[in-house]
Amino acid sequence: MDFESSELLRAIVQRPADARRTAQLAGNVRDWASVLELARQHRVLALLFSRISDLGPAVPPAVQEQLRAEYDRNAFHNLSNANELIGLLGLFKRDGIPAVPFKGVVLGAAVYGDLTSRPAGDLDLLIDRRHLVRAADLLLERGYQLETPISISGTPPVPEYYEYHFERPSDGMVVDLHWRLSLTQPGYSRDLGLDWVWPRRRIAMLAGAEIPDLDPEITLLLLCMHGSKHAWSRLIWISDVAQLLACHPGLDWAGVTQEAKRRGLWRTLALGVLLAHRIANVVVPQTVWRGFESDANASSLA
Repeated sequence: MDFESSELLRAIVQRPADARRTAQLAGNVRDWASVLELARQHRVLALLFSRISDLGPAVPPAVQEQLRAEYDRNAFHNLSNANELIGLLGLFKRDGIPAVPFKGVVLGAAVYGDLTSRPAGDLDLLIDRRHLVRAADLLLERGYQLETPISISGTPPVPEYYEYHFERPSDGMVVDLHWRLSLTQPGYSRDLGLDWVWPRRRIAMLAGAEIPDLDPEITLLLLCMHGSKHAWSRLIWISDVAQLLACHPGLDWAGVTQEAKRRGLWRTLALGVLLAHRIANVVVPQTVWRGFESDANASSLA
């Protein structure tokens, strides 16, 4: 891939957005097939469409049509996910099961301001382990099938598992029930669960419905944990951190860094923020940025 093509993908995740530079880079692209394939690999096709859809002749009509089709497909999938998530949360609430969704459509609505601009795969719900059997029964009654190869009823989860994976054959909907946030590299021993996030939950709007959501400081730590687990191998994960920081300029940096140190996540946080700053140009308070840059390992990894 040529330099202009790779820079275009970087430009679409930068905050604040630079429409003029994006248009210039789009006009210089020689191989749109490669751009679209790389955007697909990095899960930023929907974001690419939203950033270049109004650039006119800079983007060939065939490319515009392909991006529009991908965007519409993603929008339909996300709206279906949102509808199902609202239904599940209502079902759990009526049964006295506290649950918090994370990533996916909730993240798109909360930090991108549009649940169709970010791809969403399955539905991730964090619950308390003591509600696991009842929550699983409710999913089975709703037409889901358990795909995780271990039993639920009557036995506690085996140590290496931290989620149950459900799929619904009728429409392909996928739900993962988590009782522990295992979002870091193997060997991380902290047991972060609903008791960590529930006291700091907020109310967010999703497709016109009120749902529980994580506060921005916990969300930032969660995004950095997830990106680090996967070695930041997709641009969308860096974009998520950048977008979160851009839409929360008043983030409680003292609180989030203190929480990161308490949970053994300080370097994980430093790496995620450094990547968002270096690649997406997101603004970070100078004292915070210098503190992260001073960690030789985090800086070298970034």
